[in-house]
Amino acid sequence: MRHADMNPAAPCNPFGGLTRLKAAERKLADIHFLVDKEVEELRTTGVDTMQREAEKFNDNFDYQAASMHRSMSTTSHRSMSTTSHRSIGE
Repeated sequence: MRHADMNPAAPCNPFGGLTRLKAAERKLADIHFLVDKEVEELRTTGVDTMQREAEKFNDNFDYQAASMHRSMSTTSHRSMSTTSHRSIGE
């Protein structure tokens, strides 16, 4: 290995530092690209997850509302039949 390869700032290789700087800039650009890609994937995954959770919540809400409606409907029929039996029997 030559001295200039070991020390890029050596006088016999005035552009060695610039070459390493360019390589570092390329690596940094690659890292930024990968981070941006990962962030976008996480954002997409997060949105999908939130949509699934919202759908589960709505399904559960609809089920509970239907159960309450059935329960109230049954209760009102019972109370009507009890009231009508009392008035007939009295």
